Amino acid sequence: MVCDYCKSEHALPVDEYGVQMTGETGFACPVCAKALATARIEFRDVLYCRGCLGIAVSMDNFVELIDDLRDHRSRVSLFLAPGPVISSNGGLHCPQCQGAMDHHSYGPGTPARS
Repeated sequence: MVCDYCKSEHALPVDEYGVQMTGETGFACPVCAKALATARIEFRDVLYCRGCLGIAVSMDNFVELIDDLRDHRSRVSLFLAPGPVISSNGGLHCPQCQGAMDHHSYGPGTPARS
């Protein structure tokens, strides 16, 4: 963020998941119905749920975001707690347009056993 008057710069804090909150929305999370926030991850705009930690990102940006996250991973995913399993059964709807949403589980999970 840059001030138009004095040109000073201010970076918003980033949480432990790498999410930088930028504002609030009037939209509800399609999974848990809590309020969605506007956020940025790796300089990409997303909608973020503080309740279930879900991220809504356009499919146009999804693959690039995942690639960026993999390139900048600072810790091994095996050390992260598994996230909740979400069963969408085709019933998730976009909080903006109400269209059907795809659900892609990504992130920490149960480590594979050898």
